[in-house]
Amino acid sequence: MFSAFDDGLPLQLYQLGADKVQCFRFAPSEYLKPYIHYYWWLDIAAGETTLEIIPDNAIDLVMSPDIADFSVLYLPASEKFSISLNGPITYVGISFRASTANTFFNVSSDVMKDCMAGIGATECLRIESIVAGVQQLNQPEDIANTLDALATARLENMPAIRKSAIKLNIEKVLAAMQASVGPSGMDAIASRFGLSDRQFRRIMGSLFGYGPKKIQRVMRLQASLKEILAANSDTQQDGFYDQAHKIKEIRALTGLTPGEIKKMSEIYNSMD
Repeated sequence: MFSAFDDGLPLQLYQLGADKVQCFRFAPSEYLKPYIHYYWWLDIAAGETTLEIIPDNAIDLVMSPDIADFSVLYLPASEKFSISLNGPITYVGISFRASTANTFFNVSSDVMKDCMAGIGATECLRIESIVAGVQQLNQPEDIANTLDALATARLENMPAIRKSAIKLNIEKVLAAMQASVGPSGMDAIASRFGLSDRQFRRIMGSLFGYGPKKIQRVMRLQASLKEILAANSDTQQDGFYDQAHKIKEIRALTGLTPGEIKKMSEIYNSMD
């Protein structure tokens, strides 16, 4: 359970699995109290355990000294939820006041929701320095001084909002991907939406489970199959280099050539 810290502040209620978890809580400086409830340190022992969370009005930013570049933002929820954890591992968190978190991060509440939906919290919120600082932590007693310094520096040197924090129009992104050709096409799409190649791949992977190139291949296959199976179809702008490239891709993805797919379709449609 949490270490003794009776300050009357609201806090997330955690029901921790057996004796495999140790959790400590530390107060922020007076300067940061309008934004932060407290810092916490969670040690998970070896093996599997379950953390049951009963949310309130806090926003938790979760990081880990054991996982490079890792951060997750947990927004207030209406129902309790459980997280399965595998140890040994340590997590470090900052419990923000929901009413002022958007001021601290210099983003809207909608952007914070989008961070959870697919944009990496580290890049979305511009908290690279805080996440890097957590990587240097070795024991719970280091939290308050380290995170106080990093959070204060963040407030006093507020970075500009990145374009990647803006919610993408996925329909337009997919349409652009359908029409593009070659590796340079992906770079052009990322640039068009104000993203680096790395950011673009990360966002699309988070949203769809695949990188943009694989998504593009599947989209082209879908368009080609629609054309092949249509009774009267004109050649479409499907993004392939040429007919040979199209045949090669369709065979790689389906094991069949366009002619074989067409023939199978005709046989199937002629059956009573």
